[in-house]
Amino acid sequence: MAELGVRVTRMELFKLKKRLEVADRARQLLEEKRKILAMELMKYVDKIRELRENVNRSLADLYDALVDAEMLMGKSVVRGLLIPSADRFEIEESSRSTIGISIPVLKLKMTKGFMATNPYSFITTSTKLDEIAGKVDDVLISVVELAEAQATVKRLAEELDKVKRRVNALERIVIPKIQRRIKYIEMRLEEMEREDMFRLKRIKTCLERRRRTGV
Repeated sequence: MAELGVRVTRMELFKLKKRLEVADRARQLLEEKRKILAMELMKYVDKIRELRENVNRSLADLYDALVDAEMLMGKSVVRGLLIPSADRFEIEESSRSTIGISIPVLKLKMTKGFMATNPYSFITTSTKLDEIAGKVDDVLISVVELAEAQATVKRLAEELDKVKRRVNALERIVIPKIQRRIKYIEMRLEEMEREDMFRLKRIKTCLERRRRTGV
């Protein structure tokens, strides 16, 4: 079957073979990247499982500490002292590069000036509140780490899907198309060569006949 728009020349054949080498090399590199991304993704999936367990443990510890403090001081007192402390942290967002991919980085930072407006005194209140404050910090840190890991998994999964589509395009469309064109040109060149040989043979036969007959 004729390939439309294909020039049947040895130069075109040479160019197509070079293009095939480049496409195959690109496929190999993308396949390597796909494997690395898949391994990195699985690593973060396992990490998320551990971080979720940490969050659940931290929340359970915080709940137990709150129950104890409320029994000693009363629910309204404990909640009144701790609610304002919710604003003492802020999340700083940045990014880092992994395998050439921009990965989100989340960092928990204490709000500027918080220590000057601490909602409770470490001296005048129960040491139980100090314990609760520490457990609140543990929960927040665990939650931020979990959020960062989940965002990383989302980014890696998106990149992995993109790489898979490129590999599939090369394997199913680009490379087969180049191979078909190479095969077509090689076949046509062989046919043309046979036709040339046949014509030359006929010319040689005619010349020999004329030489013998003197015509």
